[in-house]
Amino acid sequence: MQDFVPEDIRGLIASIEAKQDADFQARKRAEEAEMARLRRIEDLRETRRDELVAACRTIHDWIESFEATAGPPLWRLEGSGVVIFSAKFHRGEPAPDDRRATAQLRVGPPGKPAMGRLVYEEIYAMVPAASVTKIPLLIATHLWQKLHPDFVMQCAAQLSGPDAWKDVRIALERMTQAGLARR
Repeated sequence: MQDFVPEDIRGLIASIEAKQDADFQARKRAEEAEMARLRRIEDLRETRRDELVAACRTIHDWIESFEATAGPPLWRLEGSGVVIFSAKFHRGEPAPDDRRATAQLRVGPPGKPAMGRLVYEEIYAMVPAASVTKIPLLIATHLWQKLHPDFVMQCAAQLSGPDAWKDVRIALERMTQAGLARR
């Protein structure tokens, strides 16, 4: 066969095969790194399980109070839901302040399907809205199973402290400035 196939053709074939192998190895390393990253987050969840469950209870209780009081008038103004917490997270992990990504927890009106009433969203600056990451959550007491422990703890800390209404206030101020209140 070596006599039949010219040297340059054999070289091109070998070059293409080497490139394909290198691409495969790069994809494999990236997949392994992503699996390790997710495993580290899962290990962190398990290590902090008790405090995360307590934090989820705090978030759940705040959302229940919110839905019974401020929720109905807010949903009349903004039917798609209200952001109750936001923080710097990217790909489900804490992000440096210079990163242009924000994660938020949004509570929607009772008319939405159960999986659309509580949503974790990551919004990336300079990226079309279609590429926003959304994770629908069934109930607040299970946030610790889906989200990064730091996000859950920061959310619980904000909702149980003096800044509990910070993100709702920001949304209302934006609506006031833009005149976007729904009629």
